[in-house]
Amino acid sequence: MANSNKRKISDGIRSSVKIKKIKKTKKKTLSFSVPEIETMRIEKKRRFVKNRNVSRRVSEEKPIFTKKLKITRKRNFLSFFSRNRNFIKWIFFVLMFFAIIAYISERNEKTTIIITPRDENISETKKITALLHPKFNELGFGVISLADVRTKTVDPKERVELLEKASGTITVFNNYSTEPQKLSPFTRFKSVSGKVFKLDENGIIIPGKSSGKPGKIEVKIYAEKTGSDYNIDVTDFTIPGFKESGLTEKYNNIYALSLKKFSGGENGHHFVLNDKQKKDSQNILESDLKEILIKKLEREKTDKVLIIDNSVQIIFKEPVFDKISDGYLVQQDAQIFAVFIEKKQLERYLKKTYLPDVNEEYITISDFENISFNYAGDEIDFDNLKSIKIDANFNTQFIWNIDNELVRESLLGLRKKDVPVILRELDEIQLANIDINPFWQKHISDRLDRIKINIEK
Repeated sequence: MANSNKRKISDGIRSSVKIKKIKKTKKKTLSFSVPEIETMRIEKKRRFVKNRNVSRRVSEEKPIFTKKLKITRKRNFLSFFSRNRNFIKWIFFVLMFFAIIAYISERNEKTTIIITPRDENISETKKITALLHPKFNELGFGVISLADVRTKTVDPKERVELLEKASGTITVFNNYSTEPQKLSPFTRFKSVSGKVFKLDENGIIIPGKSSGKPGKIEVKIYAEKTGSDYNIDVTDFTIPGFKESGLTEKYNNIYALSLKKFSGGENGHHFVLNDKQKKDSQNILESDLKEILIKKLEREKTDKVLIIDNSVQIIFKEPVFDKISDGYLVQQDAQIFAVFIEKKQLERYLKKTYLPDVNEEYITISDFENISFNYAGDEIDFDNLKSIKIDANFNTQFIWNIDNELVRESLLGLRKKDVPVILRELDEIQLANIDINPFWQKHISDRLDRIKINIEK
């Protein structure tokens, strides 16, 4: 009975174990008795306690545990990169691409603003009066004056007989009386060499002596006869008429002396310039002077002035013919005059005339190429010129000035769609085109040095 119970228990245990093993492992099961099972349970508990104590001791050895942990983490980190190497490469290249794009965008960021300024045309022809000394709202003018001289040596061809009297200047002294002494016309003066000269038809009055000093006067006298013999050098003179009249004291105290050599005395045959030679030489010199003075006027004229058409005049002086050793020296002097208008003054006049309500600083003349002035009057008297009437032809336009700094500061950092609102507040701008680089940027640069303004006419 006991054996049968034991078998039953054993069978029951064997049966239950078998079912459990079939479910889990599907392997052949083993049969154990109750003592064996108890023994296995105790052994299992003993191993558990032993393993727990070993784990506790290992945990207390800190350096060893830390080292193993670090190695484990390192292996896990490396294994992660090893498993995801391609994915990480792809992420790296994507980040590099966006970094390069951001760098290029930052380096090449700029905004170009092309502005067409406001303008207003002027087209009119009228007659106006320009003044030498204009008032605030009047047009003024100026005068250019340039001079030059040219000479030419001409050989005389006409043979003539010359009978010329020498002449010279002397100083007459009155040491005779404190009262003025009058000398009659044609009073004679005699040189030390015996040459006689005379006063002209006017005579002279010699001042009286004063403070012990004789009175004196300079006068021109002329030779009594023609000829080169009267071209005498510096010398003393007496008045022979006093001696002939017995006025010895006057003769001794009224006298004269020369300071320069006498000249002009001629007597004989000489070659001179005839009228044709004089006229021809004068025409040649005038032609040369005209060309020279016009070129000189062109050089002197600056881009800041406008010359009035038909106001240029050249005035020639009388030519001078001087006898020299090998012929005659012809000298011709000339002066060129021209009336001009300063562009700056003209611009101010046009602003006051056509746009009086606009501040002068806000507008300027686009160009002066199609502005002209013409004088159609008589010959100008430049010595007394105070005003001049001219025909004016204006065909140009006013351009409003753009303050580049103001535009930059006004648009700094704005969204592109907000720019038209700001530009409408600036009256001087007629049209503006915004170009932002790179193209995907939606804002104007926030740096002044990267905003470029181009003014388009």
